[in-house]
Amino acid sequence: MTPSAVSVYNPESGRTDECASKINIAGIGGDFFSFHPLNLVSGNYIYETELRNDRAVLDEKSAWAIFSSTDVTGMTFRINGKEFEVAGVVRSEEDKSSQKSYPEEPVIYIHYEALEETGLDDALLCYESVI
Repeated sequence: MTPSAVSVYNPESGRTDECASKINIAGIGGDFFSFHPLNLVSGNYIYETELRNDRAVLDEKSAWAIFSSTDVTGMTFRINGKEFEVAGVVRSEEDKSSQKSYPEEPVIYIHYEALEETGLDDALLCYESVI
């Protein structure tokens, strides 16, 4: 996961405002959400089979940090200048293993290929493989 500059357009001011919170970006692929206990709060997951890679799943913390709400499906934001549409919002389980597995900072999940488009592909910290 990589910390990144996340911003959202503010129609009232006509400006794009950067979010104050440190938000981690996780590049995912395959059936990521089938193997990770992240429950959908709203919207949908993103899948490997999607033709678009400009959709993202936010955890509840990042949804609040960016939009001050979890009902944000269809809204847009930018990561290092690239626009993403919110596909859904997730919540991690409350058990001890889940608490240790996911960072305390907010997380945004995007397609692995989108990391290159945001300039974050050189900051890869971890690679997970399930066989």
